[in-house]
Amino acid sequence: MVELWRGLDLPAWISPYALRDARLGYLNGYDEALVRGGLSPAQTSLAARARWGKIWKQKLEAARRRSKNPP
Repeated sequence: MVELWRGLDLPAWISPYALRDARLGYLNGYDEALVRGGLSPAQTSLAARARWGKIWKQKLEAARRRSKNPP
């Protein structure tokens, strides 16, 4: 994270927001990859468990519902 911060050519008061937005974009993309169906069930469960821990089944199901009914 520090290396990302150093690589940004932004004022110090903007950098934390840019990093936050990058992190949120990464996490949203991760969720989208899990629900898209391109992974095997074993890969999906392993990745979801790594992402959400013990409550991965509920979180994965919620992500799938959101992908079917976007806001």
